[in-house]
Amino acid sequence: MARKPRRELIAEDEVGIYHIYSRNVRRTFLFGEDSVTGKSYDHRMELLHTMVRTLARVFAIDTLGYGFMQNHFHEILRNRPDVAARMSGYQVAVRMVLLEELGLNVTLEPRQRTAKQLKRLRQKIENLVHDKDRLQRARETLSCISRYEQRLKQT
Repeated sequence: MARKPRRELIAEDEVGIYHIYSRNVRRTFLFGEDSVTGKSYDHRMELLHTMVRTLARVFAIDTLGYGFMQNHFHEILRNRPDVAARMSGYQVAVRMVLLEELGLNVTLEPRQRTAKQLKRLRQKIENLVHDKDRLQRARETLSCISRYEQRLKQT
């Protein structure tokens, strides 16, 4: 029996605690040594730990626990639409710009930026603050477990 889509199981507009389980496809491995190819994937462990901590600082989602196995992982997550609703427009915009800029820089460590780059980031934030429709969608994104998982898996 196929599992139900996440959108049918999670009430995105209500605070809830969810057990998320994610498998790798095609018998691929997250960690450990692949018995077929002999290749080691242990270097990914710290990267995923860092990404979980980083995303928890950006999203309005509490990471209550997680465990990574060789070919899948489990997370206990609490979505917090109430926290996202209390954020100012500026706070929401800054977090969304951080998500856009994050890419493979999973640590959110400050990087040296030129004045032109900083001006561009400030402009992106201001544009989002003044666009009420985009700002509302961004607010919903920040407490959306599916979007959180999408970002984690794209690392």
